[in-house]
Amino acid sequence: MSKVALHGNLKDFGIADVFQLIGQQRKTGLLEIEGDPDSVVLAFDGGSVVWASPASDWPLLPLAEALVRCGWLPQTRLEAVLVDSRRSARSLSTLLVEHGDVSVSQVEEVADLLTRETIFNVMRWNCGVFHFTAQPVDHQKSSEKLLSAEQILMEGLRWVDEWPTFCESVPREEIVFRRVLTAEMPDSSPASEDRSQPASWLRILAHVNGRSSARRIIDLSRLGTFEGTRILAELRSAAVIEPVSGLPGSVSRERLRAVAAPFAEAARYTMLSVLALALLAGVAGVALQKTALWAPPRQGYIRPAPLEVVAARFRSRRLHNAIEASHYVTGQFPGDLADPTAWKAVRRLALTPQDAGDYYYHRKNDGVILLAPER
Repeated sequence: MSKVALHGNLKDFGIADVFQLIGQQRKTGLLEIEGDPDSVVLAFDGGSVVWASPASDWPLLPLAEALVRCGWLPQTRLEAVLVDSRRSARSLSTLLVEHGDVSVSQVEEVADLLTRETIFNVMRWNCGVFHFTAQPVDHQKSSEKLLSAEQILMEGLRWVDEWPTFCESVPREEIVFRRVLTAEMPDSSPASEDRSQPASWLRILAHVNGRSSARRIIDLSRLGTFEGTRILAELRSAAVIEPVSGLPGSVSRERLRAVAAPFAEAARYTMLSVLALALLAGVAGVALQKTALWAPPRQGYIRPAPLEVVAARFRSRRLHNAIEASHYVTGQFPGDLADPTAWKAVRRLALTPQDAGDYYYHRKNDGVILLAPER
């Protein structure tokens, strides 16, 4: 059975249209979106989103990094677990839970937050390329916990529409806020109209200390960029918090202008010299390019397409999961990939393209080594 693929450009086919098409046709597979400079991957099951995450060379690394940003995992501990994961070919989340670094509920909460953050970022993209491949998606989530395409569109469009109305109150993620009112919030605040609002206000206020940046406050609150920024804007509008000015090392605009004035004239002459050199370099570059058009192509140089690179990463991830599943079922790692016990836990899948060889698999001490196939 051949895989069904859908690919295109976001300038011609918006991300909302892509989600709607996948949802209406109840597709199952992976949607890879390559923007500038970020790339993300979304997994769909029957038209609903199972998970979404920034693209990564190492499985579950973005999830582990999100645990660090949320304050549930020290950075030094992540680095140590990364070494163990590479050595044992076991997933980061499994090792973190087994060692007691985080709980299963914490992993699930951050995974859901990472999915929503990824979708929020993607909904604001208007350029990039996408590629959807229909294929099985392994997961343990119930259908009630999946995000339907319709739900994503409704919530995503609301995010896009409302974001400009309050983002100016938090113009930079580096901005630092401090509390203005230490007493209880007044009843006239917008929070009094919605009983669910004060709890989220307090989650933000718990991390407003006059030192942490807005990005750090949002991460520690685990509310997400949209909701966290909105609450910071509401708190600033209600005069509960205010931006910190005069931080150590900060310099006023007037002082910066005074310091920079003596260098302005020299900078102008330097720029003129640089522009002249750039013009000469451009003329030479055009000449070389015209010459190169008639030159024969270099032999033996193949530049892989970005989607092929992502596909190779995914095949390696599927193989990694199969080895780990076999280890859990049989209690030991398989001798090699030809060993039938390597596929006892899962049905055998085509892991490599037809024009490539098999993956290299080798036991070493108490771990494994996995190398990509040669073409």
